[in-house]
Amino acid sequence: MMKKIIVFFIYLTMGINILFAQDIESNIKERLTDYFNKYTATAKISTPKLNSFDIDYDRKTGCYTIAKFYEQIGRLRKVAEEKDEQVALLHTDFSGMLDFNERFGQIEGDKVFTEFANCILSSDNDYNIVTHIDGADIFYSAFRFKNLESFDKIKTVNKQFSKMINEKYPGAHIIVKTGIYVLKTNEVVGVGLDKALKAKKTVKNPTESFCIVYDKDKHENSRC
Repeated sequence: MMKKIIVFFIYLTMGINILFAQDIESNIKERLTDYFNKYTATAKISTPKLNSFDIDYDRKTGCYTIAKFYEQIGRLRKVAEEKDEQVALLHTDFSGMLDFNERFGQIEGDKVFTEFANCILSSDNDYNIVTHIDGADIFYSAFRFKNLESFDKIKTVNKQFSKMINEKYPGAHIIVKTGIYVLKTNEVVGVGLDKALKAKKTVKNPTESFCIVYDKDKHENSRC
């Protein structure tokens, strides 16, 4: 009998606690709802907004980002096919930048890349698409290939640019190096850029700016 009484009181206590807890929860909800209904936000929180420039262009040079570069190459290839042309890929970097930055500072070094971007973006539209890989300080470029004169123009642009920089900064010795590969139909762009790099790497210890076109017989087995 005593055991039944104890069990009864235990269940009675549990029931009272549950009802009490539900009442507290309901009360809290009502108070919070009332508070937030009357609350007026006063803090102004600014959130960053991405626009097309942030997504599509490199802020240092104004060139396309790598994602936009690949997107535009797809369009460029379609135009080239319609005109019975090919697309040439350029892989460009610089010798002498480490010494340049130590001597003139990183800010001036960044200006070199910005000036190079301006130079190739305005060079008679030979470079239709240009991207800058920040950190690696590499430029990828692409244009509709017409004839070998296009490659001569690129070589001229590289030499004129390095001459301008080296005269502007006495003691600098900047060399612009470009490897070129002409894409085949449906060939992967990344593979083409690797082949342009292979061609460029075959020129050891250059003393002047240059551009070199990938040749399967000469460059296929060379190491990047």
